[in-house]
Amino acid sequence: MLESKFFIKIFIIGIIQLLLLILTQKLNLKKHFSQYQGIQKIHDGEILRIGGLFLFLPLIITYLINDEFKTKPFELIIICSSIIIFLTIIEDIKYFLSPKLRLVVIFFVSTVYVFFTDLPNIKIFSIFIDRQNIIVFYSLYILSLMMIMNGFNFIDGLNGLSSFNFITIFISIYFLANLYHDEEIKNWSIFLILLSLFFLFLNFPFGKFFLGDSGSYLYAFLSGSTIIVLFERNSEAPTLLALIILAYPITEIIFSIIRKSLKKFSPMAPDNLHIHQLIYNKLNGDKKFRNNLASLLMTFFWLSPLLLVILSVQTNLNNIFLYLSYFTFYLISYFGLSKK
Repeated sequence: MLESKFFIKIFIIGIIQLLLLILTQKLNLKKHFSQYQGIQKIHDGEILRIGGLFLFLPLIITYLINDEFKTKPFELIIICSSIIIFLTIIEDIKYFLSPKLRLVVIFFVSTVYVFFTDLPNIKIFSIFIDRQNIIVFYSLYILSLMMIMNGFNFIDGLNGLSSFNFITIFISIYFLANLYHDEEIKNWSIFLILLSLFFLFLNFPFGKFFLGDSGSYLYAFLSGSTIIVLFERNSEAPTLLALIILAYPITEIIFSIIRKSLKKFSPMAPDNLHIHQLIYNKLNGDKKFRNNLASLLMTFFWLSPLLLVILSVQTNLNNIFLYLSYFTFYLISYFGLSKK
């Protein structure tokens, strides 16, 4: 029974993404899209930024025809994912949403999710925060989800980079769900990994489609919301372990805010000084080759959080120590790459 459900999911994901691929080629949708001229652009030609649709349509259709995930936690995730796609896909087509408007969108989605879901208590050393401190409690979760979504948006610049990161995050979630015997989260994680793998094949190394804002926000929201569900259902999971799972996008957003603020730039303004772009600029060759190679050279940053999660569970090393080790390596790498 479980095997049949597994193959049904693979079939649905494959068919829908294949149909989307054929439709975009046959209908020549590029003529309806505005030309992208962002400062972060490191590719030739005009590539459709509709990765969000490639992820969302199989997600929603599988949900509608399959009863496996029709429980409260996943229903709310699906509803909020729908809001994300509805509000951001137009940005991937016409590029008219300002950074402030995008911030409003992710604040709205984060607030809706936080107010209607069951949240785990926050336990950090001797600090304990629950619903009795309602303003601080909700604010921390809303801010965390917003940071994750912005962090994912910042790292979406190379073929495959966001998908590699998303997949390793959900392998970490699967590892923990298996540890806590949470079969529902395990099945959900496998489904989302499959969903991402199909899109990854189109994005890396061929660069047929890009995630766009809709795809990167969807990746981030699915990651953050699933971690919330996992930790709420398994109260023995230490709060700071979530920081390890999401180390790459969280580090990217924290460091970017600090870096831009020190230079008196708006933290919301895009630039081309993220660590993956520094690696790209150091490489030689045509743009596609450099793009793909830079994504592979970023392996430590998107893979090591998974290794740190396993290390944390098996050795009981302090999670703050593990995260600070990651952050320190990030800083050393960044400043080393910044040297001309």
